[in-house]
Amino acid sequence: MTARPISAKPRVLVVEDEPSVRRITRYILEHGGYDVVEATDGAEAIDLLNALNADIELVLADVHMPRVDGVTLMSHVTAEWPDLPVLLMSARADDARYALQLLELDVQVVEKPFRLASLLELVGSALVAGRGDSERSAAA
Repeated sequence: MTARPISAKPRVLVVEDEPSVRRITRYILEHGGYDVVEATDGAEAIDLLNALNADIELVLADVHMPRVDGVTLMSHVTAEWPDLPVLLMSARADDARYALQLLELDVQVVEKPFRLASLLELVGSALVAGRGDSERSAAA
């Protein structure tokens, strides 16, 4: 990932096909102090990550989307950018968690609809955990 100035807001890529959910998620994150980039599906997200040279601190993606779904996107992101944290969100979070267990993928699933405070807490925790992984990788 490209180094960003310390004063820069953490940049979150929100990947959601439903415009109203994408809008409210952006609103919550921006008011929580994050810089937000949007994609309407996983294919667009991959294009943005490549174009931005993965200058993103976190990917927050819906599980169920057309073209490239959230699980496929997460698999691609973890293969290409292993230090980039991914959170998935779903209105059917239990189904998503079960599918992820079957695929042996360890990822947090944010249940929609979500509350402002809980979304900000999960994003903040994922960023801290992601930075810890990066610091451990750099120290190795």
